Amino acid sequence: MQSCSKNTARTPINNNQKRKNHIWRRVYKKFFVSHSYYDAIQPVLFCTYVYGITSFRVARNKFGTKSIRSTWFGYINPFLRIVGFALSYVYAIYYNESLIGYFSNSYVSNLGTKLHFFFGFVGVSVVFTSSAIYKSQLLHTIDLFTKIDRHFELVNTNCNYSVILCCVLSYMGVILSLVITCMVLCLRSLYLMNVRPSPFLLYIFISEMFGIPLWITLYCLLITSLNRRIDVLNKCYNIISPGSQHPLLGGEDSKILSI
Repeated sequence: MQSCSKNTARTPINNNQKRKNHIWRRVYKKFFVSHSYYDAIQPVLFCTYVYGITSFRVARNKFGTKSIRSTWFGYINPFLRIVGFALSYVYAIYYNESLIGYFSNSYVSNLGTKLHFFFGFVGVSVVFTSSAIYKSQLLHTIDLFTKIDRHFELVNTNCNYSVILCCVLSYMGVILSLVITCMVLCLRSLYLMNVRPSPFLLYIFISEMFGIPLWITLYCLLITSLNRRIDVLNKCYNIISPGSQHPLLGGEDSKILSI
C-alpha cells in the first residue's frame, strides 16, 4: 500500500516536469531551430527593415512558404530616417546641445560636436542611400545562396541553418548588450547630474548606437552563410573524391558547383 501511495504522489510531479520540458522544447524549436535559409535570416532582416537599412523582409505568402517581400514602408523608411536625422542635427546645433557638452563644455568639445553632427549627417545620408542603391546586389546574394542550397539538396546535404541562426543571434546579442550597457550608463550619468536631454538628442544618440551593430550583424550574417556553404562544399568534395587534389587549392577543374 505504501508503494502505491508513493507512485501516485510522484505522478503529478512527473507530469509537471514533462510539461515544463515540453514548453522549453517548443520555445527552443521556435527561436533557435531553423528549417530553411529564410528562417535563419528572418530576425536580422526584420531588424534592418525596421531601422531602414533594407527595404525588404522575410514574409510568408498565402501558400505558407517564406520569401523576400518588399513593401512601401521599406522605401519610405530610409527617407524618413534621413529627415529625422536632419531635423535632430539642426535642432542640436541651433541650441548648442550635445551629450559631450553636458560633461565637458569647452571650445574643443563644441567644435568636435559640430564636426560630429556634420559628418554624422553625411554618413547617414550615404548609408541609407547606398542601401537603396545596392539593394539588387543583396537580393542577388540571398538568391544565390538559395540556389546553392537547392544544389546541395540533390546530394541529400544541407547547411544546418540552425547553426547560422544561432551564430547570428549570438553576434546580435553580444553587440546589442554592449550597446545597451553603454546607453544605460550614459543616460544614468546624465540623470544623476539632473540633466534631461531633448528628444532630438536622444533620437540621434539611440539611432547611431543601434545603426552600427545592425550593419555589423548583417555583415556577419553574409559571412556566416558563405562560410557554412564552403564547409558543406568541402565535405561533399571529400566524399566524392577522397584523397585527390582539392580544386580550390589548384587544379584543372577548379569549378566544383555550377550556378
